[in-house]
Amino acid sequence: MGELNLQTLQELNRTNMEAAYRSLLTTIHFAAIQSSELLVMCQLVRQPLAGFACNSTWEALQTGMLTDAQLAGLQAAWERCDFIGDMIRSVEMERTMQIDRFAKMRASRSELDSYVAQCDEMNRTAGSGFGAFVTHGAVRSYLQLPLWRFAWCYHDTLLVIDSWQHFLEQAHRR
Repeated sequence: MGELNLQTLQELNRTNMEAAYRSLLTTIHFAAIQSSELLVMCQLVRQPLAGFACNSTWEALQTGMLTDAQLAGLQAAWERCDFIGDMIRSVEMERTMQIDRFAKMRASRSELDSYVAQCDEMNRTAGSGFGAFVTHGAVRSYLQLPLWRFAWCYHDTLLVIDSWQHFLEQAHRR
């Protein structure tokens, strides 16, 4: 996608406004068509593309050589983008997915074991402490995980709901 941005800037530098306009519309289009992606990660990947398009739009506007029809086309292309609304929908989906994951882990030991194995593998390969458990082996299997399912899972679910809800309330205020 950076290539489209470079192509737009190159055409602007050559004052080839029609080619720059087409390239710019394509870049904006790629940012717009990802609006239905419901994962936060997809929306985060979309943001740099939108940034490229925004910067190129600014550069095109600074030339003063866009026609009225091209300006109207750019306006229409940007109006299709609702980055805040799309991110809010993605956060709502992530919250729902996490609530569902907690419910599955609460209801099924195999779901919990699968999640723990995924966290262990991620920590092994990435070297991060994400989702790391302080216990291992029999203590984790026969004490920590059953206690978590019985006593702490609801609290952790509430923490997830509260953290996402705070984000959503802040976003809706804007």
